[in-house]
Amino acid sequence: MVAATAELGNRFDRQLGQPMSAPVTLDMAGTLSEVYGRQKELASFNHEGRRGFLSVFVTWDERRRILVADLLKGSASEKPGAAGLLLRALRALPQDHGPVSLRVDSGFYTIELLETCRRRQVEFCVSVARTEAMWARLYAKLNVKSWRPALDMEGAEVAEFAYTPAGWKHEPLRVIVRRVRVAADEISGHVRRRRRRTIPKGQVELLARGQVGYVFRYSFLLTDKIGDAAEIELWHRQRAHIEERIKEAKNGCGLLHLPMREAAANRAWQAATVLAHNLIAMLAVEIAAGNRQRLGERVASAVEEDDLRHQAPERVQPHNLQLVRRWLINVPARVVHRARQVFVRLAGGMHWSEVFKRTYVRLTC
Repeated sequence: MVAATAELGNRFDRQLGQPMSAPVTLDMAGTLSEVYGRQKELASFNHEGRRGFLSVFVTWDERRRILVADLLKGSASEKPGAAGLLLRALRALPQDHGPVSLRVDSGFYTIELLETCRRRQVEFCVSVARTEAMWARLYAKLNVKSWRPALDMEGAEVAEFAYTPAGWKHEPLRVIVRRVRVAADEISGHVRRRRRRTIPKGQVELLARGQVGYVFRYSFLLTDKIGDAAEIELWHRQRAHIEERIKEAKNGCGLLHLPMREAAANRAWQAATVLAHNLIAMLAVEIAAGNRQRLGERVASAVEEDDLRHQAPERVQPHNLQLVRRWLINVPARVVHRARQVFVRLAGGMHWSEVFKRTYVRLTC
């Protein structure tokens, strides 16, 4: 079903005149759907002690759609199947797609995935764990003059050095390092806090003795992309877009719970949530393509009348899937049968009724 949805999305893009040869950005991430039934197939405890299923997704960032979904037991690792997920995502793309880039976090990092990217001509940018090897190279290859300001992130700087991972048989790769200055009073004293794990041990010891007023948090990216390091780091930071796709699938399309006992039934449920998410994403694009300016005026007017002034203006946009669901899907109405015809009678106080009517007419023409 997910593959069929991808093909539907490709046909939709062609009909709408979307640039098919434009660059493609793939993001990969997993999320836990927590359950409580002890007899559910595949349900197991993860490292946080939560029982559930692990859903792994690959999304097409520019289209805001989910291309591939997989359902694993809650305790499963994301690494073994990462290369296979990438291959499935590439098959879901249109044949005339543009150059492909992949963004993933350290949970998916394997040499097998990097080798698959190289064979399929996919550029990659992967978050790397803060290992002793990374700390050693950080101190050996960078100095004060290596750092320069990061883009769109206050107090952050970037630098880079060359690195060849174990098992990599090609040219040395680039490691882009980001550091963020943090005041001492912003660091929690708990040794297991995530922020403390991003700080080198030497700085932590100086911090504990009160000898420094600030420290640096570090992140490492491994990439074969060519270009400005600061721009690549900013681009990789936008991998957070996949979290919005996951949030929408959970809160808006039913992935928050997988209610069936059989694993096959829960996979079907997951596929249905992906289908629902992608249809809403395509509906949002259709709205924007239909009449962007008039829709913006109607939305602004309706927001004011509906007393939603607390929402930021940038949230009231067609690509806001939550708003699309509220205004065009979760619509209060009455279905009336009269003279062998079916009428939908909208609520009298529905401020955005004209938007709904115009969208419906456009989709049925």
